[in-house]
Amino acid sequence: MTSYVDWEERTSSLIRKSLRGSAFIAPYATANLAALTTGSNASLVTLPTGYQDLGWVTKDGMGFGRETENSEVTSFGSSTPTRTDQTSDVLQMTVTAQETKLAGKPFQRFDRPGTVTGAGLGLAIAMELARRMGGAMVLNGGQGRGAIMELRLPRL
Repeated sequence: MTSYVDWEERTSSLIRKSLRGSAFIAPYATANLAALTTGSNASLVTLPTGYQDLGWVTKDGMGFGRETENSEVTSFGSSTPTRTDQTSDVLQMTVTAQETKLAGKPFQRFDRPGTVTGAGLGLAIAMELARRMGGAMVLNGGQGRGAIMELRLPRL
């Protein structure tokens, strides 16, 4: 006869902990991914054109939410609303990226409260100029440490 302890052990063994994860971004008009894996061994598929991995995200992972707005509709002869219309239904996902892959992309700004903001083009232009001169610009940094930019150009 099966005991509660036997059942409890089997159930506990089914609990999984996520060890890795990714958030992918793409332009709004890009088609949705049909699957991330393929085949019996679940090999990862190649991301379609337009998709890119967001990079490192914080440990709190991703959050999902839903926000709806309703409008009460009244009718002649009734003192109370006779119908409720849903005027908005927004599903959202939030993820905290650690900004490692977006730095240097045109129009990407990393605004902080109380700081001067820009158009998000300066770093992108500098990186493109370095690339066209046969060099590279490497960005590095960390939370609370600021950012370090290293410009590498070939010797003439």
